[in-house]
Amino acid sequence: MFRFFLTRKLFSGETRDVGADEALADAKNRPNRRMKERFSFDHRRMTMMSDQDIMVVREVSETGFSSVVSERTWNRMGIGDGYSSRVRIGPEVLEFSIKVAWKESQGSSMLADGETSAPRHFLGFEIIQGTETSESGWRRLIRPAALAGSLQKIENSFMQQFGAEKIWYHGEDGCDLMIWSSPDDLKMIAWRLSYDSHYVEWRDGSAFETGRSPDLTPGVLSSQDHFNFPQLPALRNSGSGGDQAAMNHRRLREALDILSASDVTEAPALIELLEGELANHGPNRRSNIR
Repeated sequence: MFRFFLTRKLFSGETRDVGADEALADAKNRPNRRMKERFSFDHRRMTMMSDQDIMVVREVSETGFSSVVSERTWNRMGIGDGYSSRVRIGPEVLEFSIKVAWKESQGSSMLADGETSAPRHFLGFEIIQGTETSESGWRRLIRPAALAGSLQKIENSFMQQFGAEKIWYHGEDGCDLMIWSSPDDLKMIAWRLSYDSHYVEWRDGSAFETGRSPDLTPGVLSSQDHFNFPQLPALRNSGSGGDQAAMNHRRLREALDILSASDVTEAPALIELLEGELANHGPNRRSNIR
């Protein structure tokens, strides 16, 4: 999980209180708020923490993010308030200055079962200062969500020529997910995720393999041998040594972030495999910091 930490308040913006109705009206009058593409984040993947509250990050863009917050925090933070913050992405600790760009509040509503939902409060934060390293790090943070959101399943009519047991999800910038199943019982026996000139590949009964992206022809695995079930061609030796192993696990973490942000039907099964590998053999995925 990524965790932002608000380290201190830098300056105050608006000092007057902003009521829920006024904040909502103000939000509707901001035409430029969504000029940058925004990506949803699963609540288990990112939170922001202050000394008084935990704020769930729900959407991110190139310029900032929005959070679900408590009523206390919503009332305490005003539009224009600036804060210093930091977040760890892999081994790097990135420093940001951010400010509250907007705030919204949704009142309670009647649910289908007759119950009443609790009011919800939202804050939008804009990144106002960061080093070149932190800005590139921020782009890396939102990159998995961008790739995941672009994945679309290729029509079955096209995939029939490669066999009914193969599934292909195609995305932007060379992001592709291929899943192979047994022709007899359609049990998953292999999958490969290619992205940003890298790939992560798993086959039933074999270790994970990572490397540079192979030919993306549907139905062709990274091995030059033809994929035949039940005998699978031998995987290439990914090498040994600390540097190579660390690089492999980095690719596994990247694949996990992409799949966690995706709506792919098969994603939970693939995530379980990746999490199992990282738990058993990989270093800690994320480190929380103060």
